[in-house]
Amino acid sequence: MKRVLFSNAMGPYELGWGEDMFDVFGARLTRGQDVFTLWGHVHAWSLYIIAENIHAHSTVLENPTEEICREELKRGYDYVALQIKSVHTPKVAEMVKIARGVSPRSKIIVGGYGVMLLYNPHPHDPENCAGYILNNVDYICYEEGICFFRKLLSEDINAPITQKYLPTCSATLKGFDKIL
Repeated sequence: MKRVLFSNAMGPYELGWGEDMFDVFGARLTRGQDVFTLWGHVHAWSLYIIAENIHAHSTVLENPTEEICREELKRGYDYVALQIKSVHTPKVAEMVKIARGVSPRSKIIVGGYGVMLLYNPHPHDPENCAGYILNNVDYICYEEGICFFRKLLSEDINAPITQKYLPTCSATLKGFDKIL
């Protein structure tokens, strides 16, 4: 059975003002709302949905540290699938370098909405991370992820799509106790 490692870019992440970029509520949507600022975490749902809908043995890493990424790659995956967002291009380029070094037989796939910027990189990409990614991966997924992986793994692309398991996200009002 084929083995697939799914991961978004290595962490930790900050938005430049010291906030966790995966706290959509606290860092962006309700930021600065005092006691009404929601705090939470949003998971990489797309990776879990793809993993659930293919027959390959799949592992999902969310925001791994470099150490965790290296240790997991040593397990010998057939495919390493990296989710790219435009702001993470340098981190994904670094992950491609690490995957090539630690697991040279793995086929590397890059997908996600950040692939659109690989051919038109951000003007502040002095190390040409987008070019490095384009020249060092085996596949770029420009389409819907489940069908892409089913085709790649020679599985039935018309099989039903399920969403039985998604990690739970949550939000809380940390300062709400101040007004009770």
